[in-house]
Amino acid sequence: MNRKTTATRGLVLVLIGLILPLTAPAWQPTGWTWFISPFAYDHTTTEWYWFTPGVDQWVYGHPPANGWQTLEQCGLSQGWSWWGYWPHAYGVNDAAWYYFPKGRDRWVLNLQLDHWSVFGHVVDSQPKPFGFNKLADPEELPPGSALAVAFSHDSTYLAVGTTHQIAGKPFLTLYKRNGDQFTKLPDPVELPSSIVGSLTFSHDSTYLAVGQSHPPYITVYKRNGDTFTKVANPDFLLPHSVVDVTFNHDATYLAVGHNNKPYLSIYKRSGDTFSRLNTVIGEPGGNGQAVAFSHDEEYLAVGHFAFNSPYIALYRKDGDSFTKQSDLLEQPPAPSSSVAFSPDGTHLIAGHSSGSGSPGGVVIYKRENHTFTKLPALEDPPAGMGRDLAFSKDGSMLAVAHTSGARISIYSRNGDTFTKLPDPDVIPPGANGYAVDFSHDGRYLVVGHNVAPYITIYKVGTGD
Repeated sequence: MNRKTTATRGLVLVLIGLILPLTAPAWQPTGWTWFISPFAYDHTTTEWYWFTPGVDQWVYGHPPANGWQTLEQCGLSQGWSWWGYWPHAYGVNDAAWYYFPKGRDRWVLNLQLDHWSVFGHVVDSQPKPFGFNKLADPEELPPGSALAVAFSHDSTYLAVGTTHQIAGKPFLTLYKRNGDQFTKLPDPVELPSSIVGSLTFSHDSTYLAVGQSHPPYITVYKRNGDTFTKVANPDFLLPHSVVDVTFNHDATYLAVGHNNKPYLSIYKRSGDTFSRLNTVIGEPGGNGQAVAFSHDEEYLAVGHFAFNSPYIALYRKDGDSFTKQSDLLEQPPAPSSSVAFSPDGTHLIAGHSSGSGSPGGVVIYKRENHTFTKLPALEDPPAGMGRDLAFSKDGSMLAVAHTSGARISIYSRNGDTFTKLPDPDVIPPGANGYAVDFSHDGRYLVVGHNVAPYITIYKVGTGD
């Protein structure tokens, strides 16, 4: 049989097949299947299939595979795989299990029977592609532009910091998640008194640190159930507005980037008491705009504002001492407004204010021991300034909140390659994406922006 001729005819039939009522039977491989993209051989039925081109069917590869990839990119695309528990498959090449989310169905042509069917699930309506699907807005919205968002690490609570008060509304809004619903909690008894520009939960979800524009500049809450109670202010009053805050993994240290010298302050926690360390050696080159610990806690990255490079400072931690390291040889092209380490510590991302175009609003560094090497620019960079960054817990996705364009760009990570995923089904309104965070369970993504509803919450997957 001339498969090339059949496949060519199939390209024409694609157009016919796609306008047929979407009730075609599914082709779900069973047992051993051999793939050599775009063809597949079902050993059980001894039938060959051809996959229609131009459809990005996303699959998730569990470690040691590389998270979210298209079917053509993942380890299943070449060689043998075993299918016995749909929608899961085991790839022999990389010894990894893969998951096929419901919704992004793919038309395939049975080359023996010259018959069209759907690879995967039976389609009973127009399929909803895998991606980031907007949830209903909370009944009570934040009162203004959301400059900061943070999920608790148990994925139960969402904190939102806003720019201004409206009709006596607070600068801090707290939500509790129940399923896909986010319900506003009663306000803490003591609320921040000024604009909230940064938020961070401790990894045990007990503490919430809040950075503010006016004294006391930083407020820390301790959570007990659904109640957030302010603890005593840190022992040292910072000189100016706090721009970013972050806890290390066990919440022993709280790093604070702020305006005015010394630009970076680090507090050590003992119980509910936060005491400023005097063992930070070396200052960033300007106002501290972003702070991030590496997950092995060996490094603290500080993005800062300056009129000239450098725009990133790196500190190495030794006990309670944080020592500034030599400046990176290759710096971002503009002041760094956000920094983030990948969960495995391999990559350091810096958002910057250079605007659209190559290298876009982010720069990526690869870390090997104590060396940070700048990687080539993203092929599809964010449209504007990279204001905030968030990795999914497993490190397979990077989200960038930015100015212009869709206000949010999401990338899958495979080794040193970051591939832009399709935009969410509904992009956030307004001109600026200010903040972004993944829930720790990887099921939700929240974006803070400058136009009502001020936060947009997505469910990761197909919305099921």
